[in-house]
Amino acid sequence: MEGERLVKNTSVQFGGDTIKPGEGYRELLWVWLEGKYNEEDGDGPHMCEECWVEEVALLDEEMQQAIKYCEWRASWWEKQVLCHQEHELAKPLSHQAASASPSIFQPYSSMSPDLKEGLIAYALEQAYYERWHAFAWEKAWRAANIQAKASTVITERDCQAKDDDEENMLLEGIPALKDDFDNNNRLWQDPGLDN
Repeated sequence: MEGERLVKNTSVQFGGDTIKPGEGYRELLWVWLEGKYNEEDGDGPHMCEECWVEEVALLDEEMQQAIKYCEWRASWWEKQVLCHQEHELAKPLSHQAASASPSIFQPYSSMSPDLKEGLIAYALEQAYYERWHAFAWEKAWRAANIQAKASTVITERDCQAKDDDEENMLLEGIPALKDDFDNNNRLWQDPGLDN
C-alpha cells in the first residue's frame, strides 16, 4: 500500500509501461561513424585514420597476448604431468626418508593406476588443445594482421596532403571508377550502348 501511494505521488512508472532503451537506442561506435565528420574541421579524416592505426596496434597486441596465453597454458598442463611423474619416480625414495613432511602429491599415491592414467591423458589432451589454438590463431591472424597493417600505413606524403590539390596529386594516374547509372535521368545505362 505504502509503495503504491509513493509511486502515484512521484509519478514513477513501473511494469510494462516503462520505456527501456533497446537495441535501437544504443549509441553507435565511432567505427560506424568514421565517414561522418564536421567539414569545417579539416582534421576529421586524419583523426579517423589515427583511430584506425591505434585500433590495429591494439588488436595486434591482443592477438599476440592470446597466443602467448595459449602457449603458457599448454606448458602449465605439461608441467602438471611432469610433476606427477617426478613424484611417482621419487616415491620409492620417500619411503626411506622421514615421511613427516607432507607432499602436495600425496593424493596421487592413493589413486588407482587407471585414474592416474586418465588424469595424465586429460592433461596432455588439454596441452594439445592449447597448442592447437595457438597455432590456429597465429595462422589465421597472420594474414589479417598483414592486411590491417598494410591498410593503415601512413606515409609522409599522405600526412602532408591536406588540401584537395595535394590529394589529387596522390590520385594522379589512377583511373576513376565509373558506374552505369545516369544521375541526370536516374536510369541505369548499358555501357555497350554509348553513342
